[in-house]
Amino acid sequence: MCDSGFEVVFKPNICEIRQTSSNKLFFTGSRKKNIYVLDLNDIPAESCFISPEKDKWIWHKRAGHISMKTVAKLSQLDLVRGLPKISFEKDKICEACVKGKQVKSSFKTIEFISTQKPLEFLHIDLFGPVQTTSLNRKRYGFVIVDDFSRFTWVLFLKHR
Repeated sequence: MCDSGFEVVFKPNICEIRQTSSNKLFFTGSRKKNIYVLDLNDIPAESCFISPEKDKWIWHKRAGHISMKTVAKLSQLDLVRGLPKISFEKDKICEACVKGKQVKSSFKTIEFISTQKPLEFLHIDLFGPVQTTSLNRKRYGFVIVDDFSRFTWVLFLKHR
């Protein structure tokens, strides 16, 4: 809160949160067993979504990173009290949304088979223990894939 332009003052029985620039009191909290508790029921309902600045990205973040198109629609239809008039800008994306939607690029597909005959090169993996056991109560799996034919064997094991 201090980094966002607020001042937090702790007193023996209460704490106060004020905006540094205007000295306006935003929240007060009472002390209960060495913990300062903010009573959010005392806050007026319209102040829930009020932003001191007219930053449209703050609304995008507060609403769970919804699309800016939806934020603009909420603004145009006046569905949220205190929401400033926001216009939709195409191709503007929040940095957190970009990072959240990143995916690992897949491996390039191989155009040719590097092996000349079956069983020349095998890919082998052992995995487990898995939570759900097989019908025979086996919790490990052993997978073998032939590189030439892509034939796959899966064996289930009780022990590693």
